[in-house]
Amino acid sequence: MWPFRKKENIEEAPEKKIALREEDEALREMGFDNIEQFNESSYMSEIFLDAIQSIRNEEGWTFQTNKNSEMSFTKERLDLKVTFDDSRAFRITSISMHIGYRSFHFYSKLKESEYRFFYEKYADTINSTNSAKKERIDRDLSEIRSILGKSSSRDRKIDSILGG
Repeated sequence: MWPFRKKENIEEAPEKKIALREEDEALREMGFDNIEQFNESSYMSEIFLDAIQSIRNEEGWTFQTNKNSEMSFTKERLDLKVTFDDSRAFRITSISMHIGYRSFHFYSKLKESEYRFFYEKYADTINSTNSAKKERIDRDLSEIRSILGKSSSRDRKIDSILGG
């Protein structure tokens, strides 16, 4: 016959049952403490603020803007994009950082000086674009004026003074 061990009768304490919607304090007393979730947004906001500081103070960043209301600051493989709306007032709508195929988004608040920095970049770009357009139009108009002659301009001014 095979030697089998006889099972000993060990009395175990009945396991405590926990209601599904148990009170928080009771759960904490039993060791079911809340584990804080990693806050990716908060962690990333520090990186974004470091990048913005670097853009403001360091060399090597290239700046571009496009007609889609977006400005881009690039250094090596890192690209920081600021999307804005300028229909009524300059308003930043989003800030994102891209490296390779990874994208990260900024959800915190900017200091006024950081916001102003982006506004000044926007204003400088718009002003230089406007200046270039005006110079191009002035060049074209000077050619047109030379063809029309001074008498046409003089006659138009006299007509506007006389109300005609």
